[in-house]
Amino acid sequence: MIKEQYLQIKDLDIILWEFIGHQLEELSVFKALSANLPYLNREKLDMVDSSEIHDSDGLTILDLQQNDRELFIRFEMDVQLMGWTSASNDYAAYIQATLVGSCQVDLKAELAFSDKNVNSLTKAQLLEYGEKLISDLEFHYRDVEGSEHYG
Repeated sequence: MIKEQYLQIKDLDIILWEFIGHQLEELSVFKALSANLPYLNREKLDMVDSSEIHDSDGLTILDLQQNDRELFIRFEMDVQLMGWTSASNDYAAYIQATLVGSCQVDLKAELAFSDKNVNSLTKAQLLEYGEKLISDLEFHYRDVEGSEHYG
């Protein structure tokens, strides 16, 4: 029954991945994770001015619980973030981590895009969709490792 609720929202896995991925690509996430890796070159890391997901295994759903209106989801995702420096037009470092998170999904939300194929939506529309559906998003990280780019 709960799995059916998860699947009831068309392409929820894609919407979750895009919404979570957008949060992960915030520069502050890369900076916070790299701050706990003293073996990385601080000067290089200080030059990082953007971050993006370089690789990901996608979301693994750990737990689903449902009440009348909401679906509570616990998930994890292995992710590799790339810290980019525009000054050198190259990346400075990679951060690998396992993201463990949770969120709530509003099962009764009125969604403007619900009848459309998610692949036809723009990134902005997907993020807007995610903002209407997803709340109480929490992240924790484990197994954080980093490596520098020597180029």
